[in-house]
Amino acid sequence: MSTYDATSIREDLSEVISNLSPEERPFMESVGRRDVSNTTYEWQVESLPSVNTTAREEGAIATDDQHTATTRVSNVTQILARNVTVSGTQLAVDNAGKSDEMSHQMALISRALARDVESVLLLNQAKASGSDGSPTRSTAGLGAWIRTNVAMASDGTNPTDAVGGDARNDGTQEAFTETRLKDALKQAYDNSGDQPSVIMTGSFNKQVLSGFSGRASSTQVVALPTNADEVQATVSVYIGDFGTYKSVVNRFQRARDVWIVNPEYAKVAYLRPFEQKELSVAGDAEKRQITVEFGLQVDNEKAHALVADNDLS
Repeated sequence: MSTYDATSIREDLSEVISNLSPEERPFMESVGRRDVSNTTYEWQVESLPSVNTTAREEGAIATDDQHTATTRVSNVTQILARNVTVSGTQLAVDNAGKSDEMSHQMALISRALARDVESVLLLNQAKASGSDGSPTRSTAGLGAWIRTNVAMASDGTNPTDAVGGDARNDGTQEAFTETRLKDALKQAYDNSGDQPSVIMTGSFNKQVLSGFSGRASSTQVVALPTNADEVQATVSVYIGDFGTYKSVVNRFQRARDVWIVNPEYAKVAYLRPFEQKELSVAGDAEKRQITVEFGLQVDNEKAHALVADNDLS
């Protein structure tokens, strides 16, 4: 008898389940965190008064300078959730690579939900407070906050609302160039005393950034490969006139945006951190859900910059 005729050979199914789905979250992992106690949460922003070079007369009576009041800004929380339903039969059978089907599925959707949060934080999404019968409450993403330090297409417009209630209007896409990047970095320097430290791009414009020539001259210092068979073809650190910036790629941001972020001036605000709950039994099946209620806090939008309307080809 050969194996072609045998009927008692056990199947050979690996106990290893391969999952290569990307799940890095560079924005969430770099910024701070805040716990809030209401669906609407606030913080304060202020600026120094303008430079005054007017000379004072000798013996002049001192008068109070005009005081600068703080500005209160706010955002709202948004709910995201993912559900799992597993039949009683599926829970009872012997699964290869999984000791418990429900636990396996819950682990998967918790990782997926974290990616969902990263994407929302970086959306060009205006704040929507919501109410009964109105659109669902939505947090203002980064695209609705950054309006001061922006290099954009001529037909694009920045948000007009200082509290995230207006999304930016995208312009005609054009090539991401070093000139446009330097424009945004200069604006950040001119308007902020604390410079951003991260340049965050999609995959296409990460490769464009790695092709920037920088200060090409006969005296330029070039880092040689460690080994003779290695080629350095990436920019992991960009050193500009106003600071040093780590270059990172983000799979979950809008590909047309190149963000220049100061992680010290942004936070993820959690009303309800990631939590698991059992839902009602649906016949011969178990149902569970993972929810998170969160929002974005941009402590001061002038701490960040954006190169907008970048081409992807």
